[in-house]
Amino acid sequence: EKQRWLSHLQTPLIETMDDDSNHCCVTFLFQHPADKKVSIYLYSPATGFLCSPGSMLINYPGTDLDYLTLLLSAHLRMSYSFLMLSREHHYEEQSRASQPMEYPMPSGELACSLWLFNQLMADNAVSIDPYNPHSIIYYKDWENPTEFWAKESILELPKAPAALVSV
Repeated sequence: EKQRWLSHLQTPLIETMDDDSNHCCVTFLFQHPADKKVSIYLYSPATGFLCSPGSMLINYPGTDLDYLTLLLSAHLRMSYSFLMLSREHHYEEQSRASQPMEYPMPSGELACSLWLFNQLMADNAVSIDPYNPHSIIYYKDWENPTEFWAKESILELPKAPAALVSV
């Protein structure tokens, strides 16, 4: 019964606010991996990217579904992913000298966030939203579509400006 219900699910769930047409309640859902002891975090500009209590999904009691509801601008379009952080494993930052150079070079919280994202990508601990049909792929090599760096899901709220598409 649950699998049939999940097969029709499209996320995130978007609720418009009757009294405030400039905001939406957006609920992100993630089916918690049964075989892993992990905490699930929303990795997005809306949460500041870093894994914080405000970006951690909460388990819906008695289920394997985790959720996070945010009040967001109805004009928003953003990418997002889910991070699965092991409760036992602690990621320690490597020295900047051992990391490849990127330009422009990120600094501060963004550098820490990107470092963590790269570590989790290497550990297969980053997931797109499996119930969201909209995603973006970042390729390592445009001529080899099997080699991509990352995939992210796309959230587009009702009043987001028209997307620019180049042909």
